[in-house]
Amino acid sequence: MKNRPIKKLLIFGTVLFVSKKIWRFLVGVKFKTKFLALKFLSIFERIWLKTLNPSVGTERWLALKELEYGGYVTNVLRNVVSNKDPRTKEQILWGGMEGGDRMSKLHKNYGKIYSKYLQPFIQRKKPVVLVEVGVLMGTGVAIWSELFPNSRIIGLDIDLSHIKQNMDNLKRKGAFKNNNLELYEFDQFQDNRKLLKAILRNDGIDICIDDGCHFDEAILSTIKSVKPYLAEEFVYFIEDNSTVHETIQKIYPEWEVENFREITIISAKKGGITMNQDDIIRVGVAARRNLDQRSYKVLMNVSGDSREFAIVPKELQTIAKRLAACLQISTRPDYIIGLAPGGIPIAVALAYELNTPLIIAYKCRLDLPDEITWSEPHCLFNTFYLYGVSSGMSVILVDDEVDNGNTLCNAIREFRRCEVQILDVACVVEVLHSGLSIGKSKLLDLNLHLKSLLQLNVDKYEK
Repeated sequence: MKNRPIKKLLIFGTVLFVSKKIWRFLVGVKFKTKFLALKFLSIFERIWLKTLNPSVGTERWLALKELEYGGYVTNVLRNVVSNKDPRTKEQILWGGMEGGDRMSKLHKNYGKIYSKYLQPFIQRKKPVVLVEVGVLMGTGVAIWSELFPNSRIIGLDIDLSHIKQNMDNLKRKGAFKNNNLELYEFDQFQDNRKLLKAILRNDGIDICIDDGCHFDEAILSTIKSVKPYLAEEFVYFIEDNSTVHETIQKIYPEWEVENFREITIISAKKGGITMNQDDIIRVGVAARRNLDQRSYKVLMNVSGDSREFAIVPKELQTIAKRLAACLQISTRPDYIIGLAPGGIPIAVALAYELNTPLIIAYKCRLDLPDEITWSEPHCLFNTFYLYGVSSGMSVILVDDEVDNGNTLCNAIREFRRCEVQILDVACVVEVLHSGLSIGKSKLLDLNLHLKSLLQLNVDKYEK
Protein backbone atom coordinates (compact mmCIF):
# COMPACT_ATOMS: atom_id res chain seq x y z
CA MET A 1 0.00 0.00 0.00
CA LYS A 2 2.84 2.33 0.86
CA ASN A 3 4.49 1.82 -2.57
CA ARG A 4 1.38 2.74 -4.61
CA PRO A 5 2.13 6.50 -4.86
CA ILE A 6 5.68 5.69 -6.00
CA LYS A 7 4.39 3.24 -8.64
CA LYS A 8 1.88 5.79 -9.90
CA LEU A 9 4.61 8.41 -10.10
CA LEU A 10 6.88 6.01 -12.05
CA ILE A 11 4.06 5.10 -14.46
CA PHE A 12 3.16 8.75 -14.98
CA GLY A 13 6.81 9.66 -15.60
CA THR A 14 7.25 6.79 -18.09
CA VAL A 15 4.08 7.76 -20.02
CA LEU A 16 5.21 11.41 -20.12
CA PHE A 17 8.69 10.43 -21.38
CA VAL A 18 7.35 8.12 -24.10
CA SER A 19 4.71 10.67 -25.18
CA LYS A 20 7.40 13.33 -25.51
CA LYS A 21 9.53 11.01 -27.67
CA ILE A 22 6.56 10.13 -29.90
CA TRP A 23 5.63 13.80 -30.27
CA ARG A 24 9.15 14.77 -31.28
CA PHE A 25 9.22 11.91 -33.80
CA LEU A 26 5.91 13.00 -35.35
CA VAL A 27 7.02 16.64 -35.49
CA GLY A 28 10.24 15.51 -37.18
CA VAL A 29 8.36 13.42 -39.75
CA LYS A 30 5.93 16.27 -40.46
CA PHE A 31 8.80 18.74 -40.79
CA LYS A 32 10.82 16.49 -43.09
CA THR A 33 7.76 15.78 -45.23
CA LYS A 34 7.01 19.50 -45.56
CA PHE A 35 10.64 20.28 -46.39
CA LEU A 36 10.82 17.58 -49.09
CA ALA A 37 7.50 18.72 -50.55
CA LEU A 38 8.74 22.30 -50.77
CA LYS A 39 11.98 21.18 -52.41
CA PHE A 40 10.00 19.15 -54.95
CA LEU A 41 7.70 22.09 -55.76
CA SER A 42 10.70 24.43 -56.00
CA ILE A 43 12.14 22.32 -58.84
CA PHE A 44 8.96 22.81 -60.89
CA GLU A 45 8.82 26.51 -59.96
CA ARG A 46 12.38 27.02 -61.17
CA ILE A 47 11.67 25.25 -64.51
CA TRP A 48 8.49 27.31 -64.98
CA LEU A 49 10.19 30.63 -64.17
CA LYS A 50 13.09 29.86 -66.48
CA THR A 51 10.76 29.25 -69.42
CA LEU A 52 9.17 32.68 -68.81
CA ASN A 53 12.58 34.40 -69.16
CA PRO A 54 11.59 37.26 -66.77
CA SER A 55 13.05 40.77 -67.07
CA VAL A 56 15.86 41.71 -64.68
CA GLY A 57 14.60 43.01 -61.33
CA THR A 58 11.02 41.81 -61.70
CA GLU A 59 9.24 39.70 -59.09
CA ARG A 60 9.72 36.51 -61.13
CA TRP A 61 13.39 37.28 -61.85
CA LEU A 62 14.08 37.69 -58.12
CA ALA A 63 12.32 34.39 -57.34
CA LEU A 64 14.23 32.58 -60.12
CA LYS A 65 17.61 33.90 -58.95
CA GLU A 66 16.88 32.90 -55.37
CA LEU A 67 16.23 29.34 -56.56
CA GLU A 68 19.29 29.28 -58.83
CA TYR A 69 21.59 30.31 -56.00
CA GLY A 70 20.34 27.58 -53.68
CA GLY A 71 16.78 28.34 -52.65
CA TYR A 72 15.26 27.31 -49.36
CA VAL A 73 17.57 26.01 -46.61
CA THR A 74 16.66 25.15 -43.05
CA ASN A 75 18.12 23.89 -39.78
CA VAL A 76 21.34 25.88 -40.28
CA LEU A 77 23.24 25.80 -36.99
CA ARG A 78 23.75 28.96 -34.92
CA ASN A 79 27.48 28.81 -34.25
CA VAL A 80 27.76 32.37 -32.90
CA VAL A 81 25.20 34.55 -31.14
CA SER A 82 25.36 37.94 -29.44
CA ASN A 83 25.98 38.02 -25.70
CA LYS A 84 22.88 40.23 -25.60
CA ASP A 85 20.66 37.69 -27.40
CA PRO A 86 17.50 37.31 -25.25
CA ARG A 87 16.88 33.64 -26.15
CA THR A 88 17.69 30.69 -23.89
CA LYS A 89 20.34 28.12 -24.86
CA GLU A 90 17.57 25.66 -25.74
CA GLN A 91 15.86 28.18 -28.02
CA ILE A 92 19.15 28.97 -29.76
CA LEU A 93 19.91 25.28 -30.40
CA TRP A 94 16.36 24.19 -31.34
CA GLY A 95 15.44 24.24 -35.01
CA GLY A 96 18.34 26.22 -36.45
CA MET A 97 18.04 29.04 -39.01
CA GLU A 98 16.20 29.29 -42.32
CA GLY A 99 17.07 31.21 -45.47
CA GLY A 100 16.56 31.50 -49.21
CA ASP A 101 12.82 31.83 -48.73
CA ARG A 102 12.02 35.51 -49.22
CA MET A 103 11.07 35.83 -52.91
CA SER A 104 9.07 32.72 -53.85
CA LYS A 105 5.29 32.47 -53.57
CA LEU A 106 5.84 29.08 -51.98
CA HIS A 107 7.41 30.83 -49.01
CA LYS A 108 7.27 34.46 -47.80
CA ASN A 109 6.39 36.00 -51.17
CA TYR A 110 8.34 39.26 -50.67
CA GLY A 111 9.40 39.33 -54.33
CA LYS A 112 6.68 41.73 -55.47
CA ILE A 113 7.52 44.21 -52.71
CA TYR A 114 11.27 44.04 -53.35
CA SER A 115 10.74 44.54 -57.09
CA LYS A 116 8.53 47.60 -56.53
CA TYR A 117 10.88 49.42 -54.15
CA LEU A 118 14.09 48.52 -55.96
CA GLN A 119 12.88 49.73 -59.37
CA PRO A 120 13.97 53.40 -58.91
CA PHE A 121 17.53 52.20 -58.22
CA ILE A 122 17.48 49.73 -61.12
CA GLN A 123 16.16 52.31 -63.57
CA ARG A 124 18.69 55.02 -62.76
CA LYS A 125 21.47 52.60 -63.85
CA LYS A 126 24.03 54.02 -61.46
CA PRO A 127 26.16 52.21 -58.87
CA VAL A 128 24.56 51.88 -55.45
CA VAL A 129 25.75 50.98 -51.98
CA LEU A 130 23.68 48.05 -50.70
CA VAL A 131 24.01 46.70 -47.17
CA GLU A 132 22.41 43.42 -46.10
CA VAL A 133 22.36 42.43 -42.42
CA GLY A 134 22.02 38.67 -41.95
CA VAL A 135 23.52 36.95 -45.02
CA LEU A 136 23.43 33.30 -43.81
CA MET A 137 24.36 31.14 -46.87
CA GLY A 138 24.74 34.16 -49.18
CA THR A 139 21.74 33.70 -51.49
CA GLY A 140 20.59 37.30 -50.97
CA VAL A 141 23.94 39.01 -51.57
CA ALA A 142 24.43 36.81 -54.66
CA ILE A 143 21.15 38.18 -56.08
CA TRP A 144 22.08 41.79 -55.26
CA SER A 145 25.54 41.37 -56.80
CA GLU A 146 23.98 40.29 -60.09
CA LEU A 147 21.23 42.91 -59.95
CA PHE A 148 23.69 45.76 -59.24
CA PRO A 149 26.92 44.55 -60.90
CA ASN A 150 28.97 47.76 -60.59
CA SER A 151 27.96 48.55 -57.01
CA ARG A 152 29.23 47.96 -53.49
CA ILE A 153 27.47 44.95 -51.96
CA ILE A 154 28.20 44.77 -48.22
CA GLY A 155 27.20 41.69 -46.23
CA LEU A 156 27.04 41.89 -42.43
CA ASP A 157 26.54 38.93 -40.07
CA ILE A 158 27.62 37.87 -36.60
CA ASP A 159 28.63 34.48 -38.08
CA LEU A 160 30.21 34.49 -41.55
CA SER A 161 31.19 30.81 -41.51
CA HIS A 162 28.12 29.65 -43.47
CA ILE A 163 28.57 32.02 -46.42
CA LYS A 164 32.31 31.37 -46.52
CA GLN A 165 31.70 27.62 -46.69
CA ASN A 166 29.14 28.19 -49.45
CA MET A 167 31.20 30.74 -51.42
CA ASP A 168 32.70 28.32 -53.96
CA ASN A 169 29.26 26.87 -54.62
CA LEU A 170 27.78 30.35 -55.22
CA LYS A 171 30.62 31.29 -57.57
CA ARG A 172 30.15 28.06 -59.56
CA LYS A 173 26.54 29.13 -60.03
CA GLY A 174 27.65 32.49 -61.43
CA ALA A 175 27.65 34.75 -58.38
CA PHE A 176 30.07 37.65 -57.74
CA LYS A 177 31.49 37.83 -61.27
CA ASN A 178 32.48 41.43 -60.60
CA ASN A 179 34.02 40.57 -57.24
CA ASN A 180 31.94 43.30 -55.60
CA LEU A 181 31.04 41.57 -52.33
CA GLU A 182 32.42 42.76 -48.97
CA LEU A 183 31.82 40.76 -45.77
CA TYR A 184 32.14 42.00 -42.18
CA GLU A 185 31.26 40.57 -38.76
CA PHE A 186 28.36 42.52 -37.25
CA ASP A 187 26.51 42.12 -33.94
CA GLN A 188 23.08 43.77 -34.31
CA PHE A 189 22.69 44.32 -30.58
CA GLN A 190 25.81 46.53 -30.41
CA ASP A 191 26.39 50.18 -31.35
CA ASN A 192 28.03 49.80 -34.77
CA ARG A 193 28.31 53.42 -35.90
CA LYS A 194 32.12 53.51 -35.80
CA LEU A 195 32.34 50.17 -37.58
CA LEU A 196 30.01 51.36 -40.36
CA LYS A 197 31.90 54.61 -40.69
CA ALA A 198 35.12 52.66 -41.30
CA ILE A 199 33.39 50.29 -43.73
CA LEU A 200 31.56 52.91 -45.79
CA ARG A 201 34.46 55.36 -46.20
CA ASN A 202 32.17 58.38 -46.81
CA ASP A 203 29.74 56.42 -49.03
CA GLY A 204 26.02 56.73 -48.26
CA ILE A 205 23.78 53.65 -48.04
CA ASP A 206 21.19 53.57 -50.84
CA ILE A 207 19.62 50.21 -49.98
CA CYS A 208 19.62 48.53 -46.57
CA ILE A 209 18.13 45.10 -45.86
CA ASP A 210 17.68 43.76 -42.32
CA ASP A 211 17.16 39.98 -42.49
CA GLY A 212 19.07 39.32 -39.31
CA CYS A 213 17.89 38.64 -35.77
CA HIS A 214 14.28 39.90 -36.19
CA PHE A 215 13.93 41.01 -32.54
CA ASP A 216 12.72 44.60 -32.00
CA GLU A 217 15.79 45.45 -29.92
CA ALA A 218 18.19 44.24 -32.63
CA ILE A 219 16.27 45.97 -35.43
CA LEU A 220 16.12 49.31 -33.60
CA SER A 221 19.79 49.10 -32.63
CA THR A 222 20.71 48.47 -36.27
CA ILE A 223 18.62 51.44 -37.45
CA LYS A 224 20.37 53.68 -34.92
CA SER A 225 23.76 52.56 -36.25
CA VAL A 226 22.79 52.84 -39.92
CA LYS A 227 20.81 56.11 -39.83
CA PRO A 228 23.78 58.57 -39.96
CA TYR A 229 24.97 56.94 -43.19
CA LEU A 230 21.73 56.64 -45.16
CA ALA A 231 21.70 58.44 -48.52
CA GLU A 232 19.19 61.22 -49.18
CA GLU A 233 17.08 58.86 -51.29
CA PHE A 234 17.17 55.43 -49.67
CA VAL A 235 15.05 52.34 -49.09
CA TYR A 236 15.30 50.15 -45.99
CA PHE A 237 13.74 46.66 -45.83
CA ILE A 238 13.02 44.96 -42.49
CA GLU A 239 11.96 41.33 -42.81
CA ASP A 240 10.02 38.93 -40.60
CA ASN A 241 8.69 41.31 -37.96
CA SER A 242 5.05 42.41 -38.04
CA THR A 243 5.02 44.95 -35.19
CA VAL A 244 8.29 46.92 -35.04
CA HIS A 245 7.06 49.45 -37.64
CA GLU A 246 4.85 51.08 -35.00
CA THR A 247 7.88 51.86 -32.82
CA ILE A 248 9.90 53.08 -35.82
CA GLN A 249 7.12 55.53 -36.79
CA LYS A 250 7.16 57.03 -33.28
CA ILE A 251 10.96 57.36 -33.07
CA TYR A 252 11.51 58.57 -36.65
CA PRO A 253 8.51 60.70 -37.75
CA GLU A 254 10.63 62.18 -40.54
CA TRP A 255 10.56 58.84 -42.41
CA GLU A 256 7.96 57.14 -44.57
CA VAL A 257 7.23 53.80 -42.86
CA GLU A 258 5.06 51.21 -44.63
CA ASN A 259 4.18 47.76 -43.34
CA PHE A 260 3.02 44.74 -45.33
CA ARG A 261 2.41 42.17 -42.60
CA GLU A 262 5.85 40.58 -42.02
CA ILE A 263 7.91 43.10 -43.99
CA THR A 264 8.40 46.84 -43.35
CA ILE A 265 9.70 49.39 -45.84
CA ILE A 266 11.32 52.66 -44.72
CA SER A 267 12.17 55.51 -47.09
CA ALA A 268 12.76 59.26 -47.10
CA LYS A 269 9.57 61.31 -47.23
CA LYS A 270 8.84 62.68 -50.65
CA GLY A 271 9.33 66.28 -51.68
CA GLY A 272 13.10 66.79 -51.38
CA ILE A 273 12.97 68.49 -47.98
CA THR A 274 11.93 66.34 -45.07
CA MET A 275 9.18 68.22 -43.25
CA ASN A 276 7.22 67.52 -40.12
CA GLN A 277 3.77 66.11 -40.77
CA ASP A 278 2.05 69.45 -40.16
CA ASP A 279 4.79 71.44 -41.96
CA ILE A 280 5.25 73.70 -38.95
CA ILE A 281 8.96 74.03 -39.71
CA ARG A 282 9.56 76.09 -42.86
CA VAL A 283 12.99 76.10 -44.49
CA GLY A 284 14.69 77.54 -47.55
CA VAL A 285 18.13 78.36 -48.93
CA ALA A 286 19.60 81.64 -50.20
CA ALA A 287 22.98 82.54 -51.69
CA ARG A 288 25.39 84.52 -49.49
CA ARG A 289 26.62 87.85 -50.89
CA ASN A 290 29.31 88.51 -48.28
CA LEU A 291 32.83 87.09 -48.08
CA ASP A 292 32.04 84.01 -45.99
CA GLN A 293 33.52 80.71 -47.16
CA ARG A 294 30.09 79.07 -47.36
CA SER A 295 28.12 80.00 -50.49
CA TYR A 296 24.60 79.48 -49.09
CA LYS A 297 22.52 80.26 -45.99
CA VAL A 298 19.78 77.99 -44.64
CA LEU A 299 16.65 80.01 -43.91
CA MET A 300 14.01 78.95 -41.40
CA ASN A 301 11.16 80.23 -39.29
CA VAL A 302 13.02 79.56 -36.04
CA SER A 303 15.64 82.21 -36.76
CA GLY A 304 13.52 84.91 -38.48
CA ASP A 305 15.66 85.12 -41.63
CA SER A 306 13.15 87.06 -43.75
CA ARG A 307 9.48 87.96 -44.03
CA GLU A 308 8.71 84.53 -45.49
CA PHE A 309 10.47 82.91 -42.55
CA ALA A 310 9.26 85.20 -39.78
CA ILE A 311 9.11 83.73 -36.27
CA VAL A 312 5.60 82.94 -35.04
CA PRO A 313 5.77 82.56 -31.23
CA LYS A 314 3.29 79.69 -30.99
CA GLU A 315 5.09 77.79 -33.74
CA LEU A 316 8.43 78.38 -32.02
CA GLN A 317 6.99 77.06 -28.78
CA THR A 318 5.76 73.89 -30.53
CA ILE A 319 9.14 73.37 -32.21
CA ALA A 320 10.89 73.77 -28.83
CA LYS A 321 8.61 71.13 -27.30
CA ARG A 322 9.51 68.71 -30.08
CA LEU A 323 13.22 69.40 -29.70
CA ALA A 324 12.99 68.94 -25.93
CA ALA A 325 11.38 65.53 -26.50
CA CYS A 326 14.41 64.46 -28.57
CA LEU A 327 16.95 65.20 -25.85
CA GLN A 328 18.50 62.30 -23.96
CA ILE A 329 19.40 63.70 -20.55
CA SER A 330 19.06 62.10 -17.13
CA THR A 331 20.05 65.21 -15.16
CA ARG A 332 19.04 68.82 -15.54
CA PRO A 333 21.78 71.01 -17.07
CA ASP A 334 23.09 74.11 -15.37
CA TYR A 335 22.65 76.13 -18.56
CA ILE A 336 21.36 76.06 -22.12
CA ILE A 337 23.99 77.55 -24.45
CA GLY A 338 22.63 79.28 -27.58
CA LEU A 339 24.84 80.32 -30.49
CA ALA A 340 24.18 83.79 -31.92
CA PRO A 341 22.54 84.93 -34.02
CA GLY A 342 20.42 82.11 -35.52
CA GLY A 343 20.44 79.89 -32.44
CA ILE A 344 19.09 82.54 -30.08
CA PRO A 345 15.31 82.17 -30.66
CA ILE A 346 15.21 78.36 -30.44
CA ALA A 347 17.62 78.39 -27.47
CA VAL A 348 15.34 80.86 -25.64
CA ALA A 349 12.25 78.73 -26.41
CA LEU A 350 14.02 75.52 -25.34
CA ALA A 351 15.29 77.11 -22.11
CA TYR A 352 11.72 78.21 -21.35
CA GLU A 353 10.41 74.70 -22.10
CA LEU A 354 13.02 73.05 -19.83
CA ASN A 355 12.85 75.83 -17.22
CA THR A 356 16.64 76.14 -17.42
CA PRO A 357 18.84 79.30 -17.41
CA LEU A 358 20.22 80.41 -20.77
CA ILE A 359 23.56 81.94 -21.80
CA ILE A 360 24.22 83.24 -25.32
CA ALA A 361 27.56 82.90 -27.10
CA TYR A 362 28.23 86.12 -29.08
CA LYS A 363 30.97 87.27 -31.46
CA CYS A 364 31.75 90.15 -29.17
CA ARG A 365 34.58 90.08 -26.64
CA LEU A 366 33.89 91.50 -23.19
CA ASP A 367 35.88 92.27 -20.06
CA LEU A 368 34.30 89.44 -18.03
CA PRO A 369 35.66 86.38 -16.18
CA ASP A 370 35.39 82.69 -17.20
CA GLU A 371 35.90 83.33 -20.90
CA ILE A 372 35.58 80.41 -23.32
CA THR A 373 36.36 81.03 -27.01
CA TRP A 374 36.14 78.95 -30.19
CA SER A 375 36.08 79.56 -33.94
CA GLU A 376 33.38 79.35 -36.61
CA PRO A 377 35.69 78.64 -39.59
CA HIS A 378 33.35 79.46 -42.49
CA CYS A 379 32.50 83.01 -41.35
CA LEU A 380 34.41 86.25 -41.93
CA PHE A 381 34.01 87.19 -38.25
CA ASN A 382 34.72 83.78 -36.85
CA THR A 383 35.28 83.85 -33.08
CA PHE A 384 32.62 83.07 -30.46
CA TYR A 385 32.96 84.31 -26.86
CA LEU A 386 31.08 82.85 -23.90
CA TYR A 387 31.17 84.03 -20.28
CA GLY A 388 30.04 82.63 -16.93
CA VAL A 389 30.43 78.86 -17.47
CA SER A 390 33.18 77.20 -15.46
CA SER A 391 34.61 73.83 -14.41
CA GLY A 392 32.11 71.29 -13.05
CA MET A 393 29.06 72.76 -14.79
CA SER A 394 26.90 70.93 -17.34
CA VAL A 395 25.32 72.40 -20.48
CA ILE A 396 23.25 71.64 -23.59
CA LEU A 397 24.44 73.27 -26.84
CA VAL A 398 21.70 74.60 -29.16
CA ASP A 399 21.85 76.09 -32.66
CA ASP A 400 19.39 76.65 -35.47
CA GLU A 401 21.27 74.43 -37.94
CA VAL A 402 24.32 72.19 -38.06
CA ASP A 403 26.22 71.85 -41.34
CA ASN A 404 29.72 70.35 -41.34
CA GLY A 405 29.85 70.49 -37.53
CA ASN A 406 33.18 72.32 -37.27
CA THR A 407 31.81 75.16 -35.09
CA LEU A 408 30.14 72.83 -32.59
CA CYS A 409 33.12 70.47 -32.47
CA ASN A 410 35.43 73.42 -31.74
CA ALA A 411 33.08 74.54 -28.98
CA ILE A 412 32.85 71.06 -27.46
CA ARG A 413 36.64 70.69 -27.33
CA GLU A 414 36.97 74.04 -25.56
CA PHE A 415 34.21 73.21 -23.07
CA ARG A 416 35.86 69.89 -22.27
CA ARG A 417 39.24 71.57 -21.90
CA CYS A 418 37.59 73.80 -19.30
CA GLU A 419 36.07 70.67 -17.64
CA VAL A 420 32.50 71.61 -18.59
CA GLN A 421 30.23 68.62 -19.27
CA ILE A 422 28.22 68.53 -22.52
CA LEU A 423 24.97 66.66 -21.83
CA ASP A 424 23.53 66.93 -25.33
CA VAL A 425 23.67 68.80 -28.66
CA ALA A 426 20.54 69.90 -30.55
CA CYS A 427 19.50 71.83 -33.63
CA VAL A 428 16.39 72.29 -35.76
CA VAL A 429 17.89 71.60 -39.22
CA GLU A 430 20.59 69.06 -39.98
CA VAL A 431 22.31 69.82 -43.30
CA LEU A 432 23.16 66.94 -45.65
CA HIS A 433 25.81 66.74 -48.37
CA SER A 434 25.23 63.95 -50.93
CA GLY A 435 22.77 62.48 -48.47
CA LEU A 436 25.27 62.37 -45.60
CA SER A 437 25.27 64.32 -42.35
CA ILE A 438 28.92 65.37 -41.96
CA GLY A 439 28.17 67.25 -38.75
CA LYS A 440 26.51 64.25 -37.13
CA SER A 441 29.46 62.01 -38.04
CA LYS A 442 31.97 64.45 -36.52
CA LEU A 443 29.94 64.70 -33.32
CA LEU A 444 29.78 60.91 -33.10
CA ASP A 445 33.59 60.93 -33.06
CA LEU A 446 33.27 63.06 -29.91
CA ASN A 447 30.74 60.56 -28.44
CA LEU A 448 27.79 62.91 -28.89
CA HIS A 449 24.64 62.20 -30.90
CA LEU A 450 23.15 65.22 -32.67
CA LYS A 451 19.41 65.70 -32.11
CA SER A 452 17.57 67.39 -34.97
CA LEU A 453 14.00 67.76 -36.25
CA LEU A 454 14.60 68.03 -39.98
CA GLN A 455 17.19 67.20 -42.64
CA LEU A 456 17.98 69.34 -45.70
CA ASN A 457 20.22 68.41 -48.64
CA VAL A 458 22.10 71.42 -50.01
CA ASP A 459 24.06 69.85 -52.89
CA LYS A 460 22.44 71.98 -55.59
CA TYR A 461 23.22 75.19 -53.71
CA GLU A 462 26.95 74.54 -53.29
CA LYS A 463 29.40 76.21 -55.66
